[in-house]
Amino acid sequence: MKLKPYLKYKDSGIQWIGEIPEEWEVKKVKHFSISIAGGTPDTTNTAFWDGKIPWLPSGRVHDKSIHENEVTTFITLEGLSKSSAKWIKKDSVLVALTGATCANIGYLTFRATANQSVIGIQPNRKTNSKYVFYYLLSQREQILLHQTGGAQAGINKEDIVNLFCAFPQKIEQEAITSFLDSKTSKIDQTIEKDKELIELLKEKRTALINHVVTKGLDPKAKMKDSGIDWIGDIPDGWEVKKLKFFANEKKNKVKDAENKKYIGLEHIESETGKLKKYGNSNDVDGDTLTFTENNVLFGKLRPYLVKVVITQDRGVCSTEIIVYEAKEVLPLFLKYRLISKGYIDYVNSLTYGVKMPRADPTTLSNIKLPVPPKKEQFQIVEYLDKETSKIDQTINKIQEKFNLREEYKTSLIHHVVTGKVDVKEAVA
Repeated sequence: MKLKPYLKYKDSGIQWIGEIPEEWEVKKVKHFSISIAGGTPDTTNTAFWDGKIPWLPSGRVHDKSIHENEVTTFITLEGLSKSSAKWIKKDSVLVALTGATCANIGYLTFRATANQSVIGIQPNRKTNSKYVFYYLLSQREQILLHQTGGAQAGINKEDIVNLFCAFPQKIEQEAITSFLDSKTSKIDQTIEKDKELIELLKEKRTALINHVVTKGLDPKAKMKDSGIDWIGDIPDGWEVKKLKFFANEKKNKVKDAENKKYIGLEHIESETGKLKKYGNSNDVDGDTLTFTENNVLFGKLRPYLVKVVITQDRGVCSTEIIVYEAKEVLPLFLKYRLISKGYIDYVNSLTYGVKMPRADPTTLSNIKLPVPPKKEQFQIVEYLDKETSKIDQTINKIQEKFNLREEYKTSLIHHVVTGKVDVKEAVA
């Protein structure tokens, strides 16, 4: 059914809201709700934690309903009474106030508490809570206009309670909520299937690379024991060498490099071996490492993120990256070898440090790895480039559909809760 606009509209009196249906009203959040600020009990006092009261950090607020089985942190009654934390009723709307989740909206489906970076909005009986959730979702950009500060920029309680909302009578709010619950649920289910398919394709890509760089392309090839527990059998014509014998680590440091192409870990896409973009060395303080064309960069900090890329130009990179120059092997084969799951898993087992695990370059240089003859390396690289490209193209197409569905969902919510379209007939 095609949705139609309302018969008559009027000026809302608020510039950024514009016209609204004639029967609708405009009120500030504080005029139809009670707002509850969150709080955090003393984290050094063990008597305040691991109780039975659900406690939500702002990171749990993700533009969707929040369910009790998602809670991972609990406080005690003592922690609640001796801190600024407060109970927030079931069916309240949560707004994240700071950091990366700033202006994210959540719908609370159970009674809980939250930290000081969250505000709970408890609408009165004349207002449908779920409608307020959808309305605030549609106003995220407007909310972010109030954001101030630096790296942890945020908004405050006053910004939220003074926000104008447009809405009809409660019976129509309920009709709108029913319509959006149904429509967004179907969209979310499709999006979830898209996400699952993308993950399966990524797993397929990972398994393919790992198999080919370890077992080769010929399924009938005669095999032999590699002598390496985590690799097992390899093709008979392959050699086993320490990494340092076919990949030379380059250690040329430069302090305060100027106007150079720069690669940090944040510029390398996880698992794909692709460079997102270059940074600029002028934005980097301290030492960097130089690289030239066809060097292979390997992220030694948190190696489980699989930050590996082959360079196309000269430049400098973070000292959290190891710069390899391929010897006796093709640079592209070396890239696939270092990106393979078996190698990454083994490197992860050798890291030191808990919060910031790192791999030691000297330890890595002594890892033994199977190396095929040059002719076979060419065949492997050609095959993997072709097959991984196919998988990546499929992932990109699914991602495009995923993005379009997200955009449609956002647009649908905005049009419905701002009265651009009338859903009463569709609900009936």
